[in-house]
Amino acid sequence: MTARISGVGLIAFLATALPASADPPVLSYVFPAGGQRGSTVKVRVGGLNLYDRCRWEIVGKGLSASESLGRITKIWREGPLLPLPDSQRQEDYPSDMGGEVRIAGDAPLGTNRVRLWTSEGAAGGVQFVVGDLPEVVEDETKPELPQLSLPITVNGRIFPREDVDDWTFPLKKGHTVTAVINAARIGSKLDSRLEAFGPDGTPLADNDDALGTDSRIRFTAPVDGLYRIRVSDSQRLGSQAHVYRLTLTTGPVVDRVYPAGGQRNTKVKVALTGANLARDTEEVTVPGPYGLDVSDLPEIVAQPDEIKTPCVINGRIEKPGQVDIWRFTAKKAEPLAIEVRKILSPLLPVLEVKNDGKTVQTLKGSGVFNPPSDGKYTLEIRDQFQSRGGSGFVYRVRLAPAEPDFAIQLINDAESLTRGKTLNLRLIVEGRDGFSGPIEFSAIGLPKGVTLKPLKANFGTVQLSLTADKDTPIDISRVRFVGTAKGLTRQSDELLLGVGLLVPFKYIAEYDLRLAPRGSVLRKSYRIERGGYEGPFEVRLADKQGRHLQGVTGPEITVPAGATKFDYPITLPPWMEIGRTSRSVVMLVGKIKDGEREHTVGYTSQEQSVQMIAVVETGRLGLELGASSISAKKGEEALLSFRVRRSKEITGPVRVSAVGKVVTIPADASQGTLRIPLTASGPIRVQATLSVSSGEMTAEATVEAVVE
Repeated sequence: MTARISGVGLIAFLATALPASADPPVLSYVFPAGGQRGSTVKVRVGGLNLYDRCRWEIVGKGLSASESLGRITKIWREGPLLPLPDSQRQEDYPSDMGGEVRIAGDAPLGTNRVRLWTSEGAAGGVQFVVGDLPEVVEDETKPELPQLSLPITVNGRIFPREDVDDWTFPLKKGHTVTAVINAARIGSKLDSRLEAFGPDGTPLADNDDALGTDSRIRFTAPVDGLYRIRVSDSQRLGSQAHVYRLTLTTGPVVDRVYPAGGQRNTKVKVALTGANLARDTEEVTVPGPYGLDVSDLPEIVAQPDEIKTPCVINGRIEKPGQVDIWRFTAKKAEPLAIEVRKILSPLLPVLEVKNDGKTVQTLKGSGVFNPPSDGKYTLEIRDQFQSRGGSGFVYRVRLAPAEPDFAIQLINDAESLTRGKTLNLRLIVEGRDGFSGPIEFSAIGLPKGVTLKPLKANFGTVQLSLTADKDTPIDISRVRFVGTAKGLTRQSDELLLGVGLLVPFKYIAEYDLRLAPRGSVLRKSYRIERGGYEGPFEVRLADKQGRHLQGVTGPEITVPAGATKFDYPITLPPWMEIGRTSRSVVMLVGKIKDGEREHTVGYTSQEQSVQMIAVVETGRLGLELGASSISAKKGEEALLSFRVRRSKEITGPVRVSAVGKVVTIPADASQGTLRIPLTASGPIRVQATLSVSSGEMTAEATVEAVVE
């Protein structure tokens, strides 16, 4: 394939063109992060370097997603002023893309992978959840959250920083509520905290980390009334990507079952622990409705005088310091695999194999026991800490002849490989029953022109190298990695591999640092190295910034075909922190034809020479309000007096506006009055604007509106 680049038609790629780089896509969030069976959900998908349109998919039975995602108006809320040094940290500003998900009525409950791709690669790492309860989605354009009716699943975001969501619902005395957050487990940045309050504001329950960093609480209503659940971030952070699903119910909730598993297709009587349960035991057929662990071996729950292997033993450390003892017979020539099954349990198991009371081997988890001689042995199981124990400290341990084996796991389910470049990706190889390598790796489904560097490695974290030649098609492929060792062959799950186009163009500029008053416009000149591309560009603030923008805004401008220079303006907000060094980065986006296809690609650089750098100083236009609050009946107007301040360097009329009302103060005046219509209580932003040769100077102030 011969690459051809043009903004209007097809021309030959210049031999002198020097490829610059590629900006692979990043998937930041899906909001809402799920939906109810049988519904159609309009979603807002956020990410970096997605431009105006990208392709996407949700991998799951019964789910159908719109073919592509299109750029929509971004919801952005700046939040409280971020002071130094926090304001100097790197920050992402994902673009919002719109799409739709149709969920079949019989779609399986649970999580499903979301992946997307552009002409520069592929991205994943976020989950979409199918639920069976009614759902509500937070409307971030409204100041108040709606009252809920339980049971329900709430889709919300902690956005902006330090945001708090208070959800209210009525309860009758004696009703027990379970509230569970699903966020970190589906790829959200939220480190949640849950709090419950009674009708009089009395705290009833709170939790930070219950399921990893996801929260869970339960309480019983002491009186009839309106109750409140508060969702926040435990670090007081927040962003577009801090999405969550909060499930609230007064119905039956099973917290755990014992035993936590059983032999496949057999009936098991399990003890249920939870809230609002109609019974505390139930007979189920494995795997059953409670996510039971499944084995193909005989299961033992009660402790007999001696167990017969192979088997799976079930137990729990019900009180601090408890040690469970299991007796078995082993032979010297027959290694025995001892595997602690992965189940939901707080137990930190320590296993000791003893013979005549003497410790032969200690395991913190799974391992292989090589009996030193034929004879009778004991397996002692306890928690790592003697102070811990309880009904939830459940274990399942498999004892069977050792059969060395391994499994290959992906760290990421989507990766980007740039044409002409090499991608180093990591896999995890888990060995079982004493397995040891080396393992020889290959791949199924690699696209034409992509090669895998032959590699032999043992288990653990393994790095593979994929290289794409200069003619590799710009497209996605579904790849599986294959490991072969000692007669065994194992495959990984599917990796979505996106081969991306190498971007030929870039921008350059001279290093420039200056003082700039807040509320002013700052401009910087750039030069374009086109690398053979002659079409037009779109320029806007980049999705990834080296530092927090702290309210800096910039327009989208067009650079005409063939032009090699452009100036870009940014506006520093009037409330920006004085003394802060502002560093803003722009993105250059063009459309390239490669063969018969057109690709939208972009270029961003974090080099200091191309950053728009300014040390923020006091604004030259000021605005002082005559009152901190105003009040009126709903629909009526309130009067607000104000004063504008101009520095000696600027003159001219000032426009003062709020809620669509505008007053112009002549150049020789400084005071005025606004008539502001009130429709709802809350803060109202008042802005003053003065036009100067470089753009506009702005100043802001806020007044609290109270509707009588």
